[in-house]
Amino acid sequence: MEEIYLLGINHETAPLEIREKLAFHKEETRYLKDLLKQGALEAALLSTCNRTELYLVSDKKEEEAKKLLLKFLEEHKEKVDTTYLYFRQGKSAVEHLFQVAAGLNSLILGETQIL
Repeated sequence: MEEIYLLGINHETAPLEIREKLAFHKEETRYLKDLLKQGALEAALLSTCNRTELYLVSDKKEEEAKKLLLKFLEEHKEKVDTTYLYFRQGKSAVEHLFQVAAGLNSLILGETQIL
């Protein structure tokens, strides 16, 4: 069964110097093809100065999906202390995405950059 997964880091979980190391630039979105080659059915990347979030739709089990997302970060950015990261799946991942898009999970409440 397909599931949506999220691995992220944001202003609530990590200091700026850590977030900067995991930020992706527009031209780096091409790296998402690597996730698709490794079994993701769909992939999305959301990266600003305050967050980096990887979304993945896959039929992989939770632990496999988490390893795949961590491996992606390590290959394209660097290894990071996992205590700075958050992982969500299913309804929790979708709710989080809607909160981010609505500006409810922003440094400035109601900020519309993501939307």
